[in-house]
Amino acid sequence: MEFEKTVSASPRPRPWLSGLTRRLLVKPMLLLLVCGCMGLGSGQAQGKADSVTREFLALDQAGQFDRASAMFDPSLRNQISPVMLGQVWKGLVSSYGMDSGIQRMISRPYDSLILELVTCHFSRANLTLSLAINRNGYLIGFHIAQIKPLDLGSGEDSSRFAQEPDTLHTASGEIFGTLMKPQKGNRSGAVALILAGSGAVDRDGNSLPSEHSDVYLLLAEGLAGQGIASLRFDKRGIGQSATAMQDERKISVGDYVSDAAGWIKKLREEKHFSTIVVIGHSEGSLIGMMAAREADAEGFVSISGMGMPIDSILMIQLKDKMNDTLYAESLGILMKLRAGEEVADVPQALLPLFTPAVQPYLISEIRISPTREIARLKVPVLVIQGKNDLQITQGDARRLAAASVHGKLLMLDSMTHMLKDAGPTYQDNMKTYQDPSLPLDPGLVPAIVDYTHGLAHRR
Repeated sequence: MEFEKTVSASPRPRPWLSGLTRRLLVKPMLLLLVCGCMGLGSGQAQGKADSVTREFLALDQAGQFDRASAMFDPSLRNQISPVMLGQVWKGLVSSYGMDSGIQRMISRPYDSLILELVTCHFSRANLTLSLAINRNGYLIGFHIAQIKPLDLGSGEDSSRFAQEPDTLHTASGEIFGTLMKPQKGNRSGAVALILAGSGAVDRDGNSLPSEHSDVYLLLAEGLAGQGIASLRFDKRGIGQSATAMQDERKISVGDYVSDAAGWIKKLREEKHFSTIVVIGHSEGSLIGMMAAREADAEGFVSISGMGMPIDSILMIQLKDKMNDTLYAESLGILMKLRAGEEVADVPQALLPLFTPAVQPYLISEIRISPTREIARLKVPVLVIQGKNDLQITQGDARRLAAASVHGKLLMLDSMTHMLKDAGPTYQDNMKTYQDPSLPLDPGLVPAIVDYTHGLAHRR
């Protein structure tokens, strides 16, 4: 069933990379293309990697970004300029203060690479950086693996609403979250569980320093201002919950669904909320619809959710992103993954998408049909889609709403994938990924609030 509310028609935007594609390409802050890794033996390679890591961080700290960028594999140097590297490092310093040195360094062989896990002390946080180095001694990428803010004794809360830490205990480790509560006298008894999209995105919607939008923090504050509490959390393997994922090859969509369902049960049994609404963004939509059914949530809101299995999304979105040969090879890999087969011999140019470490997760996700799953929900569903979203199309949203037994569809004319307003071009959209001062689309929070209040009246 579908009820579509929209103001005006809009040209269909050109598809951009899907949430999963961003998970594999943007999870590293710098584009990571795996190059030839033959050369030094294992022991020599690890020793070389330690030396490369120390030199790279020392050059960044000294502001010598031209020399630091020259440490990347030659095939990447036209993409990783000294200017880009300088922006990344200065973003870290702006967010966390000056770097005062390495506290700990661990070297791990990973497929045909060496991963260096380096904990650096900044003045406002300890950051664990993961650097990937090939066996020729060249860097091929790095990203923030964990952020631990330092308690500086300020006692200040970044939000104008009360927040308290919360923890979900699982068999593989603890998942850490934040419960935001409305001000006293303005509490409805409802709570929203906010599920993040794919990639190394924390509970506030950030993957610093490359993505800093505060999108989930802003959503939580908007709901709190209307009397609705919310719980947002770092997914396993991300941020404060990093240690809850011991082996990326063993993670599946089912694990994320179990985590979300665990939070729903905890909110009901321990926090005593009368109405629980699951809000899933991007890949979080797929996870949320399954968790809402498993744990009997009262409602479900999909924002920018996929309306087709992930392999279908990738086939559409990769078509304009690569040549015919690579596209044909991508289709062949996706067909094998759909059949449940892992692919060992992946072309170098496609390793960022289909690296062996993520293939088990892809297999688990390819098997799931979003429309089939949302049809299994017996509660009212609200599907929200931005017309200027370059990752998920309006067609995806219409498929979800049509498949839902009690589905309503809301189209927001200028909203992007980051739930903020911008123009329809790539350049316009990118601002919404990087500017936390930009507000959410003005129609987003009111729509969710009206929907949630309607659930409470049905009880």
